Amino acid sequence: MNDELSQAVQKLGPRAQEALEIALKKATAHGFLGVEHLVLGLLEIPELVQRIQNAGVDSAKLVSVAQGLLQELQIRINLGPGEVPPCSLRVAKLLCENAPRIAKRRGHMFVEPDDILIAVLQEEGIPLVERLQENINVPQFLERLEYAGPPPLTIPEPVRSWCHDLTARAQCGELIPLIDREREIEQVIRILLTPMGPANPVLVGEAGVGKTAIVEGLAQRIVAGKDQALRDMRIVQVDMNAMLAGTFLRGTFEANLKMTIEFAKRRPGAPKIVLFIDELHSIVGAGRALGASADAAQVLLGPLSRGEIQVIGTTTIEQYEEYIAQDPALNRRFAMVKVEEPNLEETREILRSLRPTIEGRFRTHGMEVHFTDPAIDAALDFSQRYLLSQRLPDKPLRWVVAAGVRCHQEGKDTVTPEDVRAVVSETTGIPEDILFRSTGWTPEYWIRVLRARVLGQDHVINEVAHRVLANLGPLRADKHKPIAVFLFAGPTGVGKTELAKALTELLFGDEERMVRLDMSEFHGEGGVQRLIGPPRGIVGAGRGELTDRVRYHPYTVVLLDEFEKADPLVRALFLQVFDEGWLADGLGRRVYFTDTIIIATTNLGAEEYLKRAARRPSGFSPPELLFSQEADEAERIFKRAIEEKFPPELVNRFSAICIFHPLSRQTLEEIARLELERLKERLHRATGKNLSYSPEAVALLAQHGLDPLFGARALKRALEQLEAYELGPCLSEADSFRIEIVEEGGQQKLTVVREEEVGG
Repeated sequence: MNDELSQAVQKLGPRAQEALEIALKKATAHGFLGVEHLVLGLLEIPELVQRIQNAGVDSAKLVSVAQGLLQELQIRINLGPGEVPPCSLRVAKLLCENAPRIAKRRGHMFVEPDDILIAVLQEEGIPLVERLQENINVPQFLERLEYAGPPPLTIPEPVRSWCHDLTARAQCGELIPLIDREREIEQVIRILLTPMGPANPVLVGEAGVGKTAIVEGLAQRIVAGKDQALRDMRIVQVDMNAMLAGTFLRGTFEANLKMTIEFAKRRPGAPKIVLFIDELHSIVGAGRALGASADAAQVLLGPLSRGEIQVIGTTTIEQYEEYIAQDPALNRRFAMVKVEEPNLEETREILRSLRPTIEGRFRTHGMEVHFTDPAIDAALDFSQRYLLSQRLPDKPLRWVVAAGVRCHQEGKDTVTPEDVRAVVSETTGIPEDILFRSTGWTPEYWIRVLRARVLGQDHVINEVAHRVLANLGPLRADKHKPIAVFLFAGPTGVGKTELAKALTELLFGDEERMVRLDMSEFHGEGGVQRLIGPPRGIVGAGRGELTDRVRYHPYTVVLLDEFEKADPLVRALFLQVFDEGWLADGLGRRVYFTDTIIIATTNLGAEEYLKRAARRPSGFSPPELLFSQEADEAERIFKRAIEEKFPPELVNRFSAICIFHPLSRQTLEEIARLELERLKERLHRATGKNLSYSPEAVALLAQHGLDPLFGARALKRALEQLEAYELGPCLSEADSFRIEIVEEGGQQKLTVVREEEVGG
């Protein structure tokens, strides 16, 4: 490649360079780069294809003609390994002279793909153009294609520091094509063109549904030149943060905003400028904090009401209602356009349609990555189950792009579902093997896993498994609330906390991933601040023990231990979390609990139950009696205590109130056997030594642990005492031990003996 051609290539825009790279790959088969190869490369740029369609020509006809000419071509030049095909003289002239001249005439800083195509169509004696004449009206096509949309705006200093011409970015191919949002764009255009009433659209919808993308799509529509009414329109994006930056002197912010308004005012013969303010709610109060006499909203009201300027805004539903709708004067100036989240199939179509654009962007950055349909489907599948507070199509799109970068870093060129799973694992904090296993989760599987750790509470485990799994799937009724909110009630030591730990381990592979808070520690306003963080201006502002942990680990289990001891102010805080699924921290930032499972535990009613059980006839232990005759009465005791303590609005917000039964003798024996097995495994793993025990030892351990007041905790204390006083001191004396029963003072007790002494 000679110096002149090298300089011409450097003047190509990113999309034109991408088209040239594609053309060079196609040219390898013939050994040189001809006009047909160049055109075929151009026709793989989505923005140019859209422009061709807008000009009334089917791009497939151009592809067919170019491919037909290449098939007729008899010339073949053999290239050496890795050698780049040389350009034909005609292609060199197009790239070095004709295309740059056309780009300059059309006001382009770099040569764009349509500049090259126009240069091809204007060149005389090209077989491709002559063949096209047989199929289409080339002069008419060229005339329509020549229209380049609006020329770049001249934005004065210092306004250009915070105002950016979005239509110019669209013209340079920097914006991602908009898919399947024609209804919203048409609605925005109708509002902008209305001669009476509010002519300022505000796009309202959840974060991530594509509000900004719609405005970018409008800019692309203007550039395409399809709508005559939009030809004189420019979309200028206002960066409010940049406008506020450095405005520490009184009056500076107002001066900046007034300069922006003056720049955007309608003038005869000048382009019609529409200001685009992302996060429109941020203008309310902007400026007052800096000592300005009025906020941005008040400064804009006059020019908006007089029709001197037009504005497009975006905001969420909550912020619209909180900031815009509460100000009648401001609200009258805007017309709402609701932007709904696309459904799963619409999102699938969007991602697959964007695939060529995404791959092109990767190539522009030197990354050759291809995205498979299974990878896109995996991102959509995971998006239905994880981080439900985030919206389609933004969430799976970010996962797919991140997977592409990950593949490039690992030296791979194809994105697979495994790559997407790795990204989702990093995003949610859930181990990859758990993500993989979760696709086949069933209530039966969950019940089996949880029952291996929590015994005697099958009715609770069944309730938890079915409710959580139902809300982890696509049939979840309310995607704004937490996955599930449980109240675990019952005597102490019956497995409430243990079930929360088992659930955390099942979901994350580690029970330590749980956020555990002792509600007895949080009192009054100070307790609220500990949970959500102090307000602005106080040390540690916004850093709450609850909000910070959930913000950085949104997919988690939150355990609220001894919930009945929480201060009423603290309980009122959780009332909002249970109902709306979010909580504002000390700085006013929303922390979403949409992907959490919240478990509150309480011992309410346990004391009354134990008193009633103690009055039963001798010969019956309270647990046995509970399980045989009085389970219903015991549940009534616990539920009545809960209803007396907690207000109805709180009780009604629990997904389920799960009453844990006191433990029966049979259950305690199962727990004793389970704990002995854990001790046996722990001993062998740590020292390589062996431990055995008899069924009689299991029964005696369960008998020692039979305490209605403390449940299984009494059993665990008995086992800890055996480990500390019997097993620990004699570990160095043998390699095998056995737990046996001995008589001492007329009572049976457990002891540990060396294996060789047994039966001696």
